Amino acid sequence: MKQQAELWEQVYLRGDQPTTCPKCGNRTHTILDLQHINNQPIIHVCMTEKCKFTFVEETDTEIQMI
Repeated sequence: MKQQAELWEQVYLRGDQPTTCPKCGNRTHTILDLQHINNQPIIHVCMTEKCKFTFVEETDTEIQMI
């Protein structure tokens, strides 16, 4: 299986606010949520018709330990 870095150019960290598109700032839709499997990532797609940017979001394990 390929490493996440090989599959995605950038991985974004999950915050405490609702997820927004890093390209246009609009809300996103979760298309795959694997966070229940050993903190695996969540894949989002922008809900804006013109954008439709797909990206990966994951939890920062260092922050989670605090």
